[in-house]
Amino acid sequence: MDKSSDIYAISGRVKNIIAFSDIALSPVGNILVNSYVLVLKELHDFADKLPVPYNEELKDLLIKKEGMPEYVIRLSTPKEEPMTLYEEVMKVKAQFETNQEALEFFTKEYEALGEEYGMSGDDLWFEAENSSNCTENYRKIMSLRMKIQMFKYLIGKERNKNE
Repeated sequence: MDKSSDIYAISGRVKNIIAFSDIALSPVGNILVNSYVLVLKELHDFADKLPVPYNEELKDLLIKKEGMPEYVIRLSTPKEEPMTLYEEVMKVKAQFETNQEALEFFTKEYEALGEEYGMSGDDLWFEAENSSNCTENYRKIMSLRMKIQMFKYLIGKERNKNE
């Protein structure tokens, strides 16, 4: 591996790490990479001023950290767009003949999840709502409650339409 501290060599190494990860850089990603390269270059220049055993250690550490922008870009770029609650409900709605049937199904799931914890679905939802601990079941009870509310809304909308 080229250990050059030339800014173009640093930039090339960082961008190659990203290219090998098959990530397309957005304009924001380019700004992130270029800013990071400038910081690395300044740290490399600082390492040149250190005595011999320390400058090589710092430069080796900096080279090992050249993949940091790839991690940030990968974590900040979801694989797929999250669905809105409405999109999620419309997707699930196809499994049921009526909105009322869907409401009953999700209400049963909501209550059953609460029973797993020895409480009602509403009690578990209240606990989840007020907790900083975000477990999988807490996320599930929150999602179920939102679906229940959405199907209640859709049922009300149907009634108003029929009146």
